[in-house]
Amino acid sequence: MLAAIGPLPRRNALLPRFDGDGLSIKLALTVYGLLINTGLVSEAAAPKSWRDLADPRWKGKILTDDMRALGGGAVFFFVTYEHLGREFHEALARQQPQFSRTLPENQRRVARGEFAIYLPMVLSESLRLKGLPVRAIVPEEGAPYVLFNLSLMKDAPHPNAARLLINHFLEPESRAMFVERGRPVTIAGDDGALAPEIRAIANPKLLGTTDWTRQERMLNLAGEIYK
Repeated sequence: MLAAIGPLPRRNALLPRFDGDGLSIKLALTVYGLLINTGLVSEAAAPKSWRDLADPRWKGKILTDDMRALGGGAVFFFVTYEHLGREFHEALARQQPQFSRTLPENQRRVARGEFAIYLPMVLSESLRLKGLPVRAIVPEEGAPYVLFNLSLMKDAPHPNAARLLINHFLEPESRAMFVERGRPVTIAGDDGALAPEIRAIANPKLLGTTDWTRQERMLNLAGEIYK
């Protein structure tokens, strides 16, 4: 369904790892971490690693998106299963996490103190919670993420207009619009002028992403572990 994008004036601005296969431009990422209630989780006790979620102190205190259905929960399960293994998820399941798919409300439930921890948290959304007793964390292993790609449809009626639009998204002005809102992009640039809290979530360590060819298998595994 896709045609080769071909040369673009701004293509060399892409970070090499995101240059793609000629059929897509990997433009931006949604990255996931943790959200903690700072009144319930002290600085010393705050999880530093994803594995810290298995600490007995968090039993019954973790709210999470459903890992058995497509969405952020499934992304979290896929990536952490790949990197941390089944034992990690079996230990997390013993913590009796509560599943909820009302994502914006989940963040507020942590802010109100109903739960100590929420995962996976879209890191950029933490900027909307300024002033509330919450903090976003990227565990030391890194953040699961999903990519947003730009492509050119095969036999598009105006392919050059499509290329012009794709190139527009690679311009510095477009990059700034993403990064200033905490959305990581795949374009090289200077983030030094950003506020520290934005820089931390706009340039996090990345753990991994999903693979659609194995998604169904991973959903079935999540259903086995989280019953």
